Amino acid sequence: HIEDSLFQGNYTRNTDIVGGGAINIGRDHLASDKPFVLYIKNSQFIDNHSSAEGRGDAVRRAVWGGGAIRLDSGKVRFSGVNEFRGNWTGQGDAAGGRNRNDIELAAASATDNVPWLYVDDGTLILDGGIRGVRNGDLDGARLNARVTVENGATLEARNEGEYTLIRGVHFVNNGTVKVDTGRSLLFFHNGAASKIVDGNVEQDSYGRIINNNNIENNGTVKIGDSILEMTDNAKVTGKGTMILMAIGDAETENGQTLAKGEEIEAELYISGANAQIENALVNKGKISILADKDLTIGGALTNNKNIVNEGVLNIAGGGTNSGTVANAGTVNVKGGTLTLNKGISGIGTTKIAAGAGVSVAGDKVDIENSVENKGVLTVFAG
Repeated sequence: HIEDSLFQGNYTRNTDIVGGGAINIGRDHLASDKPFVLYIKNSQFIDNHSSAEGRGDAVRRAVWGGGAIRLDSGKVRFSGVNEFRGNWTGQGDAAGGRNRNDIELAAASATDNVPWLYVDDGTLILDGGIRGVRNGDLDGARLNARVTVENGATLEARNEGEYTLIRGVHFVNNGTVKVDTGRSLLFFHNGAASKIVDGNVEQDSYGRIINNNNIENNGTVKIGDSILEMTDNAKVTGKGTMILMAIGDAETENGQTLAKGEEIEAELYISGANAQIENALVNKGKISILADKDLTIGGALTNNKNIVNEGVLNIAGGGTNSGTVANAGTVNVKGGTLTLNKGISGIGTTKIAAGAGVSVAGDKVDIENSVENKGVLTVFAG
């Protein structure tokens, strides 16, 4: 148990071992029938770092050890208010690179005592974020590290740099993920269990970001190379923006490419009823809505890629479609104006509510659906 503690200015120089700047929990517990559990309550981790000096530029530039904590097996459970700030990995100079990173979870097994971080209650405040990596001979690109935010708990992105990064983990939110105004949260490669078979990417069931409750976004949330699944009554609230990134989209920090979509485009996957996104939503990947499920978008929708709707898509804030919409269910334009630069295909229905509108702006735009119009349908000349 660690309680009411301050870890500040600690340093691990990784030459023969890899560890966290302040706390290192190794692989000794992988096969244990009594896995290690560390409880941390009301503590701070500030300006700790882990370096790979002497291992060559390529390694020094990589995420090497956790800035504050490295967990290879067992569990860390947070309660109360815990804050991470200013932690980093890397060489720390312009040549070697310096990556903001609070916690590293290194999966060395696909089944045994995988590293698992829990936010049990209270608030976990992250600056650099959490990164999952492969440790040892784990098969292929499988990363099995896990993060769970429990009901009533909050994980808050409070980035001092460009963004807080949660990368390479199976992430389940049963509580609240919070992003305030001016802050950014990037989920990347959290299709962590993805692998390529015969040229196709396969997703295991745990390789997702699963939102069972609320992402409170008043800043920016980006989903890259990952699947965000929303279950029954899941929400993204606030006045921020959510962006589904395309393959090839990259994020950099200090001149380094730390996250680049190479395997899969980002996907918003609606598997539950009454899913809601209050934010503006920019789609450069894919939105999938299963049959008998529904999604309501309260902010403006910008679709630049692909929407596959077999359920109900409610568009309450208008927007623009410049991609494809395959609609076998119902598209309800309930507010604002939806501008169609490209059409809507499929056997479904498009409904325009009173006070709402659809404007056909592109050349040769087809709406294959049946149309029920109680608002305004505008077709521009030319």
